[in-house]
Amino acid sequence: MKITFWDVGGCDKIRPLWRHYFQNTDGVLLFVDSNDRDRIPEVKEEFNRLLNEEELRESFCLVVASKQDLPNAMSLAEISEVLDLPTMMAGRHWVVMPTRVPTNKQELDKHLDWLVAAVKSDNSVAARRVRQEAERQQEAQRREQNKQKEKQRQEAAKASGFGGGGATGGEMDVLERWLAVVDEPDDEFLRKLEDYTLDSWDHRTHLRLAWLYLTRYGRREGLGRIHSSIRNFIANSPITKRKTGTTYHETMTYFWAHMVHFCMASMKMPQQQGKEPDFKTFLLFNPLLTNGGLFLHYYSKDLMLNNPESRKQVALPDKRPLPSLITPVESIKQLQENQARFGGKKGAAGPAAPGHAGSQLPAAAAAAAAQPISDDDFLQRFLARRLDRWGHATMLRAVYCCLRAHGRRHGGKLALDALAALQGEHAHTTLNYFWLTMLTATLAAEHSAALFAERPPPPPLALALAKEQEEQHAKAEGAAEPPQQAPSAAATGAADFVSTAKAAAAAAVAAVAGMAGITLGGSATGGGGGAMARGDAEEWVEVRAVASSSATSMGDGTAPAAALDTSSASGSSGPSPGGGVAPASSAPAPPAPSTAAASTAAPPIPPPPQLPEWSALLASGSYASVRLQELVADEQRYLAHYNKKTVFSDAAAANFVPPDKKPLPTTV
Repeated sequence: MKITFWDVGGCDKIRPLWRHYFQNTDGVLLFVDSNDRDRIPEVKEEFNRLLNEEELRESFCLVVASKQDLPNAMSLAEISEVLDLPTMMAGRHWVVMPTRVPTNKQELDKHLDWLVAAVKSDNSVAARRVRQEAERQQEAQRREQNKQKEKQRQEAAKASGFGGGGATGGEMDVLERWLAVVDEPDDEFLRKLEDYTLDSWDHRTHLRLAWLYLTRYGRREGLGRIHSSIRNFIANSPITKRKTGTTYHETMTYFWAHMVHFCMASMKMPQQQGKEPDFKTFLLFNPLLTNGGLFLHYYSKDLMLNNPESRKQVALPDKRPLPSLITPVESIKQLQENQARFGGKKGAAGPAAPGHAGSQLPAAAAAAAAQPISDDDFLQRFLARRLDRWGHATMLRAVYCCLRAHGRRHGGKLALDALAALQGEHAHTTLNYFWLTMLTATLAAEHSAALFAERPPPPPLALALAKEQEEQHAKAEGAAEPPQQAPSAAATGAADFVSTAKAAAAAAVAAVAGMAGITLGGSATGGGGGAMARGDAEEWVEVRAVASSSATSMGDGTAPAAALDTSSASGSSGPSPGGGVAPASSAPAPPAPSTAAASTAAPPIPPPPQLPEWSALLASGSYASVRLQELVADEQRYLAHYNKKTVFSDAAAANFVPPDKKPLPTTV
């Protein structure tokens, strides 16, 4: 260790110059003449004045009692007492040590050892100075980081056109300023937005218009109005024309609209004097929305601000997934709507509980709705139309369960048939096929082997429903024996359902075949078309894959390359049963014998890989999980591929219509 000593002397003439040596001083050495009792008061006064200097208050002190070899020298204890060192050195690291003539090397070594130990001590000025310097550097780094974050937030607000708004303080400071703003009535605000006469265009304005549209029109229609209003305002308002870099940003707009909807759906705000809460109450309960740089928690700066594709279409976050409501919040609302829709008429088709037609679900059933169920149980309830809720997330899980149980080949067809049967006159062929394709593309990236593995075909949909209805009918009548094979009222109702379901499914198959350029055989065209439209049992078609290089599954983003075989076993105009929803009186066709079964020497075939449970996949945190959560959260994903006029047309509802904006994703 290197130590620098300054010998400043003790003459009274130079004592005022001592102060020039105080800066960065770690310790003070005070020499006392142990044999000079007359000058002790003067020494005490000088010591006291010196040690009270501001720059020396925390310095250690070594008091050296010299001339200890003389006979009349004061002892160390006497020196400490007459100088009142315990009081003078209070709160300071100090010691009194002797010295004599001739100089004793051992004593001198002890002095230096004590000095080194004092300098190295954590309580020394040097150590404290090192800590303070480190703290100052850390504080400077924090200030610089905060400055950079604020600069990024301001740049993001300026570039996005949705976010920012000049908030430079913390969230609560911004919230206080926002709550003090006097807002015009909501209708007046929307009128100014639509005729481009708003006085301000900042983050608060964006949040308010998103809240108003989502409150009044819901997520499905509200998102479209949010995007169109912001796009039109930026293009036509004189405010935005005077600002540079304020261009429409598709991903930024979707992010903030999604966050507003998430906050609305995840927290129930109290009413104010019997009225619904206003925008300021919404802000008060969700202060995190005041942070214009909130998107940086989910998106990197390069993706959100520097990627031109993010401005044109919604991009998935690359840091962590957006918050999603994978909970029964919306499902409970949908349950109430289903009860009102399907419970009003006795015997109406719908997901109302069997045996309770015309009445709402009992409290026990409503409580059970929130309990998690396995995918196998969910699939059975879906096929039997016993689900207690229906919404976008439920529909996606129903399709997923079909794919999980029967693979893409058979499960995809089962999902389309079941959706068409469940939706009835409200069935939408194009949207059903769209969501099947999007789900297939989402799963194919990580679960291709399980998704496209060959699995046994499902039982005919009509037989499964007829069996379920017969069991429920038997329970309602209190029958102790299982239902007989004789026709019953439930079987008659199932037959009616078969006719309706077959007609809808046949129309969907014909639409997909026409889109892919597939010709229907014999009875599927010409005179057979009328019979198919009537839903006759012998007019069902069977989809068989074509063994060619262009044959792909329906999940490749285009219509399936398949041949529709409508020839029956007798060579007549009707196809063989088993190609879709079969009549209630027919049995499923036995599977064709496999090559492995024909050879007794072949080893047993291992079971195909299985897709994970729906809930386990959502919670896995994998890439497929993130993509699936985005698919669940984005109910209007089809608008990226279709124009509204096209997808909402009667033709798209009745038959599959190819996308007119962007092709569907492919799994090839």
